Amino acid sequence: MDYDIVVATKDRPAALQLSIPLFLAQTRPPVRLIIVDASRDHSIIRKIVQDLCADKKIEVIVVKAPANSAAQRNCGLRHVKAPIVMFPDDDSLWYPDVAEVIIRLYKNDKEGIIGGVCAAPVTMSPLASGVEGDKGRGYRMSRSDRLRQRCDRLRHRIDYMLWPDPFWILGRSYWSVHLMPPWAGTENVAPVEYMGGYRMSFRAEVIKRAGGFDEVLGYQLGWAAGEDADASFKVARTHLILGARRARVFHHRFPGPRGDGFLVGFFVIFNRAYIVAKYASPDSPARRAVKRFAAGKLLYYMAEAGTRWGRDRIRGVRFALENIDRIFGCDASDLVATYKAVAELALSQCCQVGEPS
Repeated sequence: MDYDIVVATKDRPAALQLSIPLFLAQTRPPVRLIIVDASRDHSIIRKIVQDLCADKKIEVIVVKAPANSAAQRNCGLRHVKAPIVMFPDDDSLWYPDVAEVIIRLYKNDKEGIIGGVCAAPVTMSPLASGVEGDKGRGYRMSRSDRLRQRCDRLRHRIDYMLWPDPFWILGRSYWSVHLMPPWAGTENVAPVEYMGGYRMSFRAEVIKRAGGFDEVLGYQLGWAAGEDADASFKVARTHLILGARRARVFHHRFPGPRGDGFLVGFFVIFNRAYIVAKYASPDSPARRAVKRFAAGKLLYYMAEAGTRWGRDRIRGVRFALENIDRIFGCDASDLVATYKAVAELALSQCCQVGEPS
């Protein structure tokens, strides 16, 4: 069973220099590598990809596209011909057998009930010391990201008790819809709430039929917060989503913020409200969890209130909280228009708070 890889990237050539060799060195290599680039200098990315793939017997496609991670993934999806498509981030570092483990699960699924499989996050890079040393080529994780990654499991347990992510609640609501395959126990797999964006894979036909990624989510910012969860929920309505514990991936997070602090804070919360409104009924536990989740984020974000970016992010979360009821109160037919109207308002607020007082 063949698979293609689609990578959306923007201005991160050093990340690709780490990740692409690992994609190509898989014990089960891809048929196609599709890079959808939104960099300011596309020629740099094109040359790096071509140089890294020069001696490999795979088809390589490098496409220039506007910055919107959801739209970039959809652009790559249109080039996919294999039955399975994998969507690693440009800084997803795969262990050598990631693809082999995942493809084996799809092959075992003779009934076609599995729509998506994600790899398991690990805290040790497959490059070991090289990623933080000379071989890292200047692409080092920040100390706070390394610490956060090591503490993720404990933090998620605390979060679930105090202010659970509405995505977790919504994702678990689909578990009772599909039966686990009889061979699941021998493969060390389990259902997941949703697939993280840096470790996703889908049956190509299933994700295409479901409509791909929601490009509205990248509106204004380009970083489509929640696109991974949204795509997972689309597929989970008809197919099983599994996590493969034996397929290991390390997320070598790029240092620095994703954009303006106000917009990042706003879209982390507001995109959740929009996605939950798409899939959950008005009286659902997932809808009720959104504001509580936002309150928990505010507490976490207070740790960075000493920086201008951190304060702007807090303002963005608060602005999202003020406008959540506009999303939850509108009809499904007005959801996209309401989302865009509030996003435009957030952009104007961002410009105001960004000026010196």
